[in-house]
Amino acid sequence: MLNLTLNAEQIQVLKVYYEAEKEKLQAEKERINKSLAEADEMLKTLKKKIADAPAAAADGPVKKVKGKPGPKKKEKKAAEVAEEAPKTGRSGYLRLNYESFIVDTIKAKDGLVHTSEFQEALVSKNKLKGDLVKKAEQGISRALSILKNQKDALSSVKIPGKAGLSYGLREWFNEAGDYIK
Repeated sequence: MLNLTLNAEQIQVLKVYYEAEKEKLQAEKERINKSLAEADEMLKTLKKKIADAPAAAADGPVKKVKGKPGPKKKEKKAAEVAEEAPKTGRSGYLRLNYESFIVDTIKAKDGLVHTSEFQEALVSKNKLKGDLVKKAEQGISRALSILKNQKDALSSVKIPGKAGLSYGLREWFNEAGDYIK
């Protein structure tokens, strides 16, 4: 242990320093006590709200507020349902091999077939109505894309003055993609 001798002036400086530190610590203690008191108040309020919540739930079920009624669904006639039922699968799409239908249609015509002609042929052949027409158009579009891009069985050509593409078998086109038949 170190023995130091301090004069009166040094003792006075140390005393002032420790007094200032003591005041700082007391202010910090008061701030912490105030924060604890606020936290206790918040906890009491929260406990009170939690205690009141089951009482409110026990009053009865919450009533659902009704807005405007939605549009009424159109009921289908029994004849329409009977016609549509055997033609659709679980997902609602026609149970039809679109790819073979497209290739058979092109071979039967023995020339280029426009997209709209596929759709008209499918609708008239299967006597489709309503949503099934749209689903058939989607199926044809999907199958044309697969046959042209993935299976490389078809080629397409844009005919001037006609919107959309016309399709033909790949062997009817040359290497440059020109229709030669």
